Amino acid sequence: MADVKERMKARGLMNRCGDSAKISTAAGSKATSRNVCRMLACLCTAVFAVAILLLIGCGTNRKWLEPRQQRIAQLIERVGTAEVFIADADTIRLSAPDTVLIDYDISVAFSDSIIAIGNRIEKNVVLFSRDGEFIRAIGQRGLGPGEFQGVYCVAVGPGDRIYVYDHWLERISVFSPNGDLKAIWSVGALTSYYVRDMGVGPTGLIFLHHAPSEQVPGFVSVWDSTGNLSRIVLKASDSKYRSYFKRGVLDGGIQISPDGVLFESNIFSYRVWKVYPNWVETSFGEEPARYHPLPHNVPLEEAEELHAAISRSTIILKPLFLESSGLLLQDIVNPPNQSFYQVYDTSGTYLGRVDDGPSFRSESHGFLLGLYPKYGSPKYGKVEQRIPYDIILYKERKF
Repeated sequence: MADVKERMKARGLMNRCGDSAKISTAAGSKATSRNVCRMLACLCTAVFAVAILLLIGCGTNRKWLEPRQQRIAQLIERVGTAEVFIADADTIRLSAPDTVLIDYDISVAFSDSIIAIGNRIEKNVVLFSRDGEFIRAIGQRGLGPGEFQGVYCVAVGPGDRIYVYDHWLERISVFSPNGDLKAIWSVGALTSYYVRDMGVGPTGLIFLHHAPSEQVPGFVSVWDSTGNLSRIVLKASDSKYRSYFKRGVLDGGIQISPDGVLFESNIFSYRVWKVYPNWVETSFGEEPARYHPLPHNVPLEEAEELHAAISRSTIILKPLFLESSGLLLQDIVNPPNQSFYQVYDTSGTYLGRVDDGPSFRSESHGFLLGLYPKYGSPKYGKVEQRIPYDIILYKERKF
């Protein structure tokens, strides 16, 4: 009640009550009656003011949703799993010659006509049709043009060009869908071993996601269609995570929308960054329940302590932009292993979270891609491990 009185005083609502209390009792019954009326009016005003304050207080942490947002939020709450985003699903069994081996640890990208798998163990990129039929393998182990030492990231750009980032050779190789080598761009020590994700925009700009360094002090470097460094965005100004940066620590990822908007998430914050084609940067985000931020200022030389700190912290993974609905999924893992998606629209309005259901690896042209491991499944057993995954393509639901 004292807090209410103080807030009322601050808004000038108590003065009238205080003044009315000073009315002399000698003024007669008529004056007393006027005094009672004033006190009642004051009380009504105070009650109304408290109600307004409570209403404002309840609404400070809540955005009022528009009808479409409200409808989606209610559906997310009612369904509660990632299946709310799926209209249909198609399991694609990859078919390839006996000489083709697919690693368990892969990078995968796709378009409306091809699926590209960055095959780290075989040092090549394997192309499949959307029906799962083998098209070709691109590259091999080596140092020359079109060869690889470390296939870390794969992306499919305009015209189904395939972009391959090799973190050992520190370069990007570009191939046509026919497997012809079109370009090799050295990114050198500017990004080196720290690159964790790659995307290609609708105009051919290449985005590399990496831990900030002295040479590249941002989370994303942008390269033009000729392989030149164009700009650095999302610069890291927070020095308390410098020991993580210097060891190349980075979970998260990037995705570029069809209209060229970059979305980025990383382990150092629960917020999602949005970079427009004119390079204006904004961010949004709702702190997840039971969020465990990374500890600050862990000594650089304490590698074990760094890894232990990460294992105890909330991991922020790749954001996924759903082209069909204009929604953004932020993939989050709370310790020890609680995985869920937080859901936003592109304005940054938080719409809810889903805790179970399919896990998605990438998105393109209104479809989400997931991997279904064959290992140990009753249907496949443990014999055929040449291709350890089936691909599942989920058609996105339109809201």
